Amino acid sequence: MKAILLIISIALLSTSSYACDCFWGGNFMEVCNGTYLVVKVKVLKKLKDKRHFNHKMEVEIIEIFKGKETSKIIAVWGDDGKECRPYIDYFETGETYYLSLYNYNKEYEVMNCGETYLQVKKGNVYSDKRFPKENSHIGKMRVKKFESQLKSILIN
Repeated sequence: MKAILLIISIALLSTSSYACDCFWGGNFMEVCNGTYLVVKVKVLKKLKDKRHFNHKMEVEIIEIFKGKETSKIIAVWGDDGKECRPYIDYFETGETYYLSLYNYNKEYEVMNCGETYLQVKKGNVYSDKRFPKENSHIGKMRVKKFESQLKSILIN
């Protein structure tokens, strides 16, 4: 009987526990050359799944710094609880962000394995305060300085 319970327990644990497992890839400047699309965007709306969970967002592209995209409006996937992506609720509708994006089934995804998003407020670029302090991140920087540095390091 104990053997059966042990087998059932192991089977349940092995199939139901998925978690993000990635290493910190660095700050925005360090990770952006490894992604497909680097853009400045405005968040238009968050899209819910069947569980009423915000799992992706529609954004309007303001400027493209790296990559090619013909659509002005694109979909960006966030975390569903088991991916290495930030939750879409971290992003505020109507606000402006810099995103360093990966291709995902003809749409895009933002990841947590490095600083792949920054918020813009009052002429400054800000890192997400949820990032551990020991991880390298941009912190706070003036938009003009940030964009100048970004353009100087990008490989198109």
